[in-house]
Amino acid sequence: MQRFHWTAGHTVFEAEIDAEHREMFRLYEELSSAVETGANAEVVGDAIRRLIAEVEGHCAHEERLMRAAGYSAYAWHKREHDGARRRLPALAGRPRELLQYLAAWFQNHTSVADRMMAAALRNAGRAQRAPQRARRRAPLDATPA
Repeated sequence: MQRFHWTAGHTVFEAEIDAEHREMFRLYEELSSAVETGANAEVVGDAIRRLIAEVEGHCAHEERLMRAAGYSAYAWHKREHDGARRRLPALAGRPRELLQYLAAWFQNHTSVADRMMAAALRNAGRAQRAPQRARRRAPLDATPA
């Protein structure tokens, strides 16, 4: 089975998103370990439910961030999420296939879609802070009264 470990190469340079990604990796490893060690169906099922719930929560969080920032590629990125939202529950009864799908999806999604989104979020944040910085730097009117 394909192993799936967090590395610095997976970072998108947005702390909240990276923390959520690390948690998904941790849950992936938990499920993978349960499957590899032959854990009972209840343990495997619980691990699958927690992993799917984490992916769903993460996707919803990213979508809120993208909408708030007015991200221009929101619809495309959401379609990527929607594909995973459909596929993961469909694979819930086949844990090995679910793990294979998620490893490939996550690698592709984070390396392109999430990095593009994170860059746009950083830029949107800079744009929002720019007027505040400009006001702080504006010279005081030095003309005598």
